[in-house]
Amino acid sequence: MSTEAKELTLPDSSVVTAGQSEATGGAGTTMFEAELGATHMERGMAPFERIVDYCLDPEQSLTNYRLVGVVGVCAAVIVVLSIALLIVTFQKPRLVVVDRTQGGDRVVMMDDRAFGLTDSVEFTKDRLTAQGKIYLVRNYLELLYSNNPDYRERQLEAAIKLMVTENGRKFFRYLKEKHILEQEAAESWQATWSPQAITVDPDDPFMVRAIGVQKLRRKVGGTVVEEVHQLNLRVRLVRDELGRDDRNLLTGYLVDLFDWDELKNPTLAPPATTTSATSRQATGQPSASALTALK
Repeated sequence: MSTEAKELTLPDSSVVTAGQSEATGGAGTTMFEAELGATHMERGMAPFERIVDYCLDPEQSLTNYRLVGVVGVCAAVIVVLSIALLIVTFQKPRLVVVDRTQGGDRVVMMDDRAFGLTDSVEFTKDRLTAQGKIYLVRNYLELLYSNNPDYRERQLEAAIKLMVTENGRKFFRYLKEKHILEQEAAESWQATWSPQAITVDPDDPFMVRAIGVQKLRRKVGGTVVEEVHQLNLRVRLVRDELGRDDRNLLTGYLVDLFDWDELKNPTLAPPATTTSATSRQATGQPSASALTALK
């Protein structure tokens, strides 16, 4: 190769000689790059530019891919758990524990909600039973016919909550119009209720029949009077649209209406001071007209 200096014009108008290129040992702009740049300028093409290729670290790229995968798996797990939580929240209870005693069926646990356990329990799928009806009627009559002057209003309020809403309102209006609470307070009523028999009518599964004795103590004209009344009751139930709920004592039923009549010969003999009052007004119980309104 000739050592004679040869001048070349580069895109940035700098002059580089071949000798200078060889002297630098190939550092900076090479002879090939200078000639290629001059050729581009003669043909009116874009000036020659050096292209630098930048590459990512392969290990860093692998780490990024793994992180993206972990984030995707976590997001999928969160979505699945959210769907499962919604299903569990809105589905009906799958396991109901019922305490079967002579007093009737009592729900003691629903899924993970415990309401008190006893020695005699039964694990079964959820189904409404006749013993549940008996349990509801037993508590309803206890609230209605027992009388504790310390919390009588709460007793009647709890009894009304066990009834169908419309009929409960009618019964409340009857108590208010007849001033039942005022009469009971003025005469210092105290009463106990002792159920004797509660059964489901074999011909009507929603009719519960009950017989019980109410022992009543009250003041009439300054004199303490004791009365004993044996009542024959008929309580009609309906299924609650909410299913097992706190408002129906977890039985799944509500009281629709009730009717009653007093037996003439109570099995429990009255004490010596017992009066012979047998009228419904004297006992403070709903009259026939009020029961007709409930029907």
